Amino acid sequence: MTYFPLTWKFAHDTFGWEYVWDKSKGLIIKSNNPQVKTVNLPKYAGENNVAVFDGYYYFVETVNKTNKVYRAKDSNISNKELVYSYEIDTNYGFNNSLTFYKADKTLWFYYHSGGAVMGRDVYCKVNDEGKATVEESGYLDFKNTSNGTLKMYQGPPPNGANFFLSSKEGGIDKEKSIGNPNLIYRWNIQEGYNSDKSTTVINDKVYYVKDGRAAYPASLITT
Repeated sequence: MTYFPLTWKFAHDTFGWEYVWDKSKGLIIKSNNPQVKTVNLPKYAGENNVAVFDGYYYFVETVNKTNKVYRAKDSNISNKELVYSYEIDTNYGFNNSLTFYKADKTLWFYYHSGGAVMGRDVYCKVNDEGKATVEESGYLDFKNTSNGTLKMYQGPPPNGANFFLSSKEGGIDKEKSIGNPNLIYRWNIQEGYNSDKSTTVINDKVYYVKDGRAAYPASLITT
């Protein structure tokens, strides 16, 4: 338990509270901090990942061997809209797990299909109309840049020359190898060759962790 002095510096300046003392009611604190809200989502929504994005709740329903991604307005949970559906690959067990995440101010989700080695991760992006499309698949870390999509392939076994910049030319995807072909990018060798997705792009610089120790910048243009 942490105690702090209830002074103007902490209560008002740090936490953004307004507070007054009343002889009959005691200390009254008014806060604009976010409040916990109970939402009555369908029972099956708790079996998988749930996301809140742009006024909608996103959740998953598993029906037999099909995963269905829905969204519903926070003001009308009972009226759900289908966002995306796919058949679960049951050749290597029953994996209905799906994870939502946010990137570039957009909602994404991914799921796994197939086995551990020969399988793939499927990445989907949700558009403004609430429909999702497959954007990438495989074992990789990818980031959008002004020059194209940065991709670091992470499929086993770890190999060098796995750093690419992908762009569309005439509607066709073209990949250009960048970086040092003798290096294995985005694999953490200190943790048993685990893949890592912490790469960050700022302007035309890529920041990645080298040997699990520190962040190094690389230019998208010259590297």
